[in-house]
Amino acid sequence: MVDEKTILIAAAIAFLGFIGVSLLNPGLGVTTDDERIEDGCLAGGHSGGTIVRHDHIHVDIFIEDENGVMQHVSPLTDVGAGSPEDPLNSPCMRFIHTHTPMPHSTTGEQSTTAYLHIETPTALEIELRHWFMIWGQEFSETNLMGYDTGETHEIVVTYNGEPVEDYMSLLIEEGVQDDIIKIEYRSKVA
Repeated sequence: MVDEKTILIAAAIAFLGFIGVSLLNPGLGVTTDDERIEDGCLAGGHSGGTIVRHDHIHVDIFIEDENGVMQHVSPLTDVGAGSPEDPLNSPCMRFIHTHTPMPHSTTGEQSTTAYLHIETPTALEIELRHWFMIWGQEFSETNLMGYDTGETHEIVVTYNGEPVEDYMSLLIEEGVQDDIIKIEYRSKVA
């Protein structure tokens, strides 16, 4: 039979071991909201589990070509949706995903680049950059999908026609259903 002293010594060793591991690897077991959003899957897709947040927003992306003509990035279908056509080859439906492109009800545009479905099982603050993380495309202050800014080019973002200065922290508000975020990679205006 194990006596009380042995149990206390074993508990002290386990506790000191836990403290030691925590000091050597402070990030162990910590998951950030960015990681939850990037790696998150909806269990059972739309039909499984509880959905706390369910919003939709249009994202329209334009890239200026070498002739100065704005090229619309083609509409995205089933990105992050967990379908066989999913270019990310993900077996699950991500918290931010697309299905069939939807026309915008106010502008009459037939399709935008991405009609984002934001569906989360917990309350999470979703930023525009999270979509790019899931989509697997670069989006930063200096790069849009492989196009670098610098002396000649810039990235301009508008939300429902209003300029967005800090687009890397652009929070997609809850309750949106038909807003438009427009992203342009274009020549700097002189």
